[in-house]
Amino acid sequence: MYSPAQVSDVNVALAVAGATATPVTLMAFFHNIPPDVLIGAFAGAVMFLLSSAPMSRIRLFGYFCISIVAGILAAEAVAKILTAVLSLFMLQVEVSPSVGALFAAASAINVILVVKNRAVSKVSGEPGDTP
Repeated sequence: MYSPAQVSDVNVALAVAGATATPVTLMAFFHNIPPDVLIGAFAGAVMFLLSSAPMSRIRLFGYFCISIVAGILAAEAVAKILTAVLSLFMLQVEVSPSVGALFAAASAINVILVVKNRAVSKVSGEPGDTP
């Protein structure tokens, strides 16, 4: 028989196993994506969440998922853009796609929200809040 303390330990062990197995299972769907790009996109999405304005958890989760996907898809392009910008400053640095994924994921939702706010303000005829 289990004592109450052992049942609690079993529940904690099952929760830890589930929390570990779920991301590993989800990452199996992304087997063609380099791990460094996936980690960069995840880090960029976390940076977005930490710097975002207060909003509902469902909206934050949606933006988090969109941010990761945008980081993965735009990793190569953003890395090339960053390499080109750095070459303007006489820095011959090759930016890796993981850094491109980080920048793309961190800024994707902000760009989308700015475009959305400008479109809404243009349709409604009100002056938008331009940064």
